[in-house]
Amino acid sequence: MKEIHSINDASFGLRRALAKGFAAEGLDVTPEEWTALSILQAVPGLTVSELAARAGRDKTTTTRMLDRLVGKGLAERRNNPNDRRVARLFLGRKGYETWEALQAPVADAVAQTFDGIDGQDVAIMQSVLDRMVRNLRQDGKNNQPNG
Repeated sequence: MKEIHSINDASFGLRRALAKGFAAEGLDVTPEEWTALSILQAVPGLTVSELAARAGRDKTTTTRMLDRLVGKGLAERRNNPNDRRVARLFLGRKGYETWEALQAPVADAVAQTFDGIDGQDVAIMQSVLDRMVRNLRQDGKNNQPNG
């Protein structure tokens, strides 16, 4: 159980560091909103369901967060010309500007998080966390690693 508590503590600590850094820069963005902005910056044109899956959130929570981002002018919903029932999501002009401004506090939080940890340990941690995420996204199915 200690491992689970440590993962949870690290996750909350990183979110606190991000929130503090965003506030210090006068940026009205939460760490969860930053995640959505980062995904949309990298992969524009996702649907709400696709964004939710990539962010590891449910569709309802993602829709509420997207409503906030649209209200702040950071994201846009655009109708799909092939299916008007489906909206595609993009960063707005202000969203791109905000995403750029978020890079410095994100870099500071990452530096604080990994202070004193060598690159090899970070790579191992990333590999383990990636496997944990895959395991959890498979609804607990016990799949053995390949090879």
